[in-house]
Amino acid sequence: MGTRNSTTRSSHETDKHISPRIAIPEWYNQYPEILELFRDSGEGTQFAQLPSITIFAVAGGVRVCLCDRKRNRSIFRSGQTPGDALRSICEALNSGRADWRPKRSPRR
Repeated sequence: MGTRNSTTRSSHETDKHISPRIAIPEWYNQYPEILELFRDSGEGTQFAQLPSITIFAVAGGVRVCLCDRKRNRSIFRSGQTPGDALRSICEALNSGRADWRPKRSPRR
């Protein structure tokens, strides 16, 4: 096994990074529409404005929320597995008919 200079990255490793601050997990590649939303956030975006994914356990499966903080909106989908719900979000984004909801202000 050879060594590699720490400043040298393979093209595969470079693809995992949207910006120098954000490392993308491998499973995101299965959901290109969601990955594109993260890329659209752009370099230099404040951490608080980056998109987020929240997975909720519900009776009979899961519910996933994709929050586009930059545009102050979110979309929810349910499925038997997180993958099912994420694929459903991708289908909605890909169709151009995603039912985005305005993000509510946090309760205090």
